[in-house]
Formats: sequence, C-alpha cells, structure tokens
Amino acid sequence: MRTKIIITFICFLCILTNAMANERELFNGEFIKGNPQIRSIKAIDFGKDNILFIGDNTAMKIVAIEINSAKMNFSNLYDITSVREKIAKQMGVDKREIEIGDIAVHPINKSIFFGITRTVKKKKQGALFVLTDEGLHEYDLEQVKYSQKVLDDAPLKDARIYGNYPQRRWTITDLHFVNNEVVVSGLSNEEFSSSLRRISYPFSKTSTTTSLQAYHVTHKANETHSPVASFTPLKSNNQWHLIAGYSCTPLVSFEWNQINGSKKLIGKTIAELGSGNIPTGIISYNYKGKDHIMIGNHRHSLIRFSSQDIINSKEIKYPSKFIGAKRKITNVGSVTGIVDFDSEHFLVIINEKNKNSFNLKVIAKKSV
Repeated sequence: MRTKIIITFICFLCILTNAMANERELFNGEFIKGNPQIRSIKAIDFGKDNILFIGDNTAMKIVAIEINSAKMNFSNLYDITSVREKIAKQMGVDKREIEIGDIAVHPINKSIFFGITRTVKKKKQGALFVLTDEGLHEYDLEQVKYSQKVLDDAPLKDARIYGNYPQRRWTITDLHFVNNEVVVSGLSNEEFSSSLRRISYPFSKTSTTTSLQAYHVTHKANETHSPVASFTPLKSNNQWHLIAGYSCTPLVSFEWNQINGSKKLIGKTIAELGSGNIPTGIISYNYKGKDHIMIGNHRHSLIRFSSQDIINSKEIKYPSKFIGAKRKITNVGSVTGIVDFDSEHFLVIINEKNKNSFNLKVIAKKSV
C-alpha cells in the first residue's frame, strides 16, 4: 500500500513538473503543440511569420498561433451574404449563439479569418473560421503550435463599471501587432482602469501597462475608466501615434513614445462622433499616396478622416459645438467590423438589422 502511494505521488509530481515546464515554455516565447483552449475571441491581428494573435477576453490572455497557410489562398474577392448563418450552420448551432468578434486578412495569401465566440448558457467557446478559394471552413485548433501571455493585471472579479457590469468584460477590447509588440487596449486593475498594454513578442513575463485619460465631450468630463473600444496605429512624418475610438464617443490621439507605463497618460481628443454609438473598428490605410483613417460604426456606418487632419486637429477640451477634425461619412449600412484588404479595397461586416443577418461586403476605397 505504501509503495502504491509513493508511486502515485511520483506520477503526480511528473505531471506537475511537465505542466510547469509547458507554462515556462509558453512564457519564454517558445511554442508548444496542442489545443490553446480559447474560450472567446474579441480581437485578432496578424504579425509576421504566419503568426495570428488572438485576444481571449474570457480567459484574459493573448494567444499567438502559428497558422499553417499551405494551400490557403483567396483570389476571388466577392460579397458574402449571411456569413454568420453560414458559420453557425457549419458549427451545428443556432446563429444567435455565435458572435463575430473580429476579422483579419493574412498579409501574404489574403485568406480572411473570422474570430468567433459561441455562448451557450453563459458558457463561452472560441473558434476560428477562414475563407479561402476552397470556401468558408473552420480552422482546426486541436493540434496547433502556440504560445500565450496571461494578463496579470486584469480587473478584479468584483469590479464593476457602467452601473453593474463586470469590468472583466472589457479586459481586452482590441489588439494590434506593431514593431515586435502586441498592443492591447482594455481595462486593468489599476486605479485609472482604462489602459494600454505593450507586450513584447516573443512573449515574456513582463509587459508595460499605461493608464489612460481622455476628455469625453458628451459626458463633459475627463474619463479614466471608460475603455478604448477600438484603435489603430498611425505613422505620420516618421512619428508613431495611436488613434483610439471610445463609446459615447470621442476620437483620441496618443503619442506612441508616451505609452511607457505612466500612471495617467492624457490623450488629445480630436473629434466627437456623437453619443450613443460604438466604433466597431478603426483602420489606417494609404490610397493614391494619401493616408487616411477609416472608422466603422453602428450608427454612422463609415467615417473617413485624413490622417493629416487628425494629426493637425486642435484639441477639444470643454463642452462646445466644435466637433473636431473634418470627416466624410459614407452610408453602407450598420458596420460591425472592418479590415484593410489590399491597395484598392477593404472589407466590412454589415448588420442587416431588419433581418438580423450579417454580411461580408467588399468596399472600394475610391468610393469613400
């Protein structure tokens, strides 16, 4: 009996040692093979070397997955109606159970990835779907090479915002891979909880979190708890900026070199987009030699700014009829997602409200 207990204990130690070794590998930036156990997908973005970064808001972690892109091409650009329904049908679930959290385009072969979250009885499960020349299908996550970074500064479990909503719901709101870093917006456990995280890649145990403050025109106040809803990096005149969109609903510019771990970084509010709506995606792009910022929006559809107008715009500091940098609005429907595709097009997901249907639509840059 004693011998059996000793053997069982040794086996337990071996399992624990292997698990700890795998955890060290993950934190050291080394990839392991297996299922990353993604519970939800809020944001995705491609880095280099076939790496797709995934923001798992439920598990409060960033996952880097090596995408097997062999025979994965997308050469015929076209609209797709009822894309959420098509995904739900393949998963064998009701369309109301799934949400398209984000879309991303492979930088080389142009295949289109969809980050999906399925919710059943408050239990969440993440999935990836990809559109290639062979059609729309689920990307198998069962045996992938991956590494991950668990966020150690997520909001406390009982922390609340907007009345009685858990702050953890907005731990991750958006992410982008920039200059060998994964930049993540959302809420943290800092006193001023609206934050930007800069996470070095390959992942390590350390990261930098900067607390944010921005003037909300409709609230007539400086906010430190309202999270960035969506953002994009912008390089102008060899200087990097971060352009952030908030709910209720300012557009704010932050200087990149000031996102350095300070306890309170005050942004420059440069535009007011109108209360009661949410920016669902922001991209920066160049068309015919001119740099632009495009914002997808539930209510105002597509809002285009000149990048130079954003950089040169005067700051909004107090209640005013002044709404900031000039913009052009193009109505293509209620936009719930946006991604740059190539030099001539970007892609949007449109919510057909009367039909409760989501469509993937190709937008020519010259038309907006």
